Amino acid sequence: LQIIDVANPVSPLLIETTMPSRQSFYSIEVAGNTAYVGALDNVFAYDVSEPAKVFEQGRAFVVESEVTDLEIGPEGNYLHIAGDYEGFVITTTAPEPVSRSYTTGADASEVSISNGITYTGGNDGSITIYRSTGLEDAPIKLVNYPLFSNPVTALDVSAGVAWAADGNLARLKVDNPATPETDSTIMTPGSVNAIEATSTNVYVADNDHGMQLILPDSRLHEIYAGARPGGRVLDLKQEDQYLYLLRENSLVIMKSVTRYLPTRQ
Repeated sequence: LQIIDVANPVSPLLIETTMPSRQSFYSIEVAGNTAYVGALDNVFAYDVSEPAKVFEQGRAFVVESEVTDLEIGPEGNYLHIAGDYEGFVITTTAPEPVSRSYTTGADASEVSISNGITYTGGNDGSITIYRSTGLEDAPIKLVNYPLFSNPVTALDVSAGVAWAADGNLARLKVDNPATPETDSTIMTPGSVNAIEATSTNVYVADNDHGMQLILPDSRLHEIYAGARPGGRVLDLKQEDQYLYLLRENSLVIMKSVTRYLPTRQ
């Protein structure tokens, strides 16, 4: 686990590198002073209020296989978790991360939340859409939408549109989450590891060809830019005016400019 100061994105500063667990980490979300990390069959909560003195607050056993993705809901009280064979789990985001957890029986590999609706991408290539009701009742399944013949490798939702990938990219209209509709599909040059969607740009982390930029309102939703930067990109996140790209051995920070190519810092 590495903590990097990006107050000045042009000169990021590595503050701490720690190995708080012998398990491999697969996903991370940060809320306030707590970092939640998915690792194998556990979710760990780390206090990062002092970045140079990270310590574990608690951990929770949540699924019987790898935690493949997690996201903090807009209400801030729950973690929405995709577990590789166990499905979709909700758990509180208190320092001890679990008060109650359960699965829906869906086989989930990716999770994204938008406007109180949770979208999960499955290893069977489908998108399952839920309305979450908290911990007292099971999530309400709205629909299971068959999309791909291969597992969903990336998923993000923004402005009434869901973007999902199994290697290539699909655009779904989800204005009414109970009746999603495939709007178009896009052939990407490689395979997709992650998607970061906004109302103006869709950034795609490609396993072989760097970061791809797509204009979501283009008639063909065509790829607007080639690899920038090239090579394997494992994950990406946009925060304010900057885009953070995770590569195998480095972090690349790019300035995101609306409707134009980001510029490398």
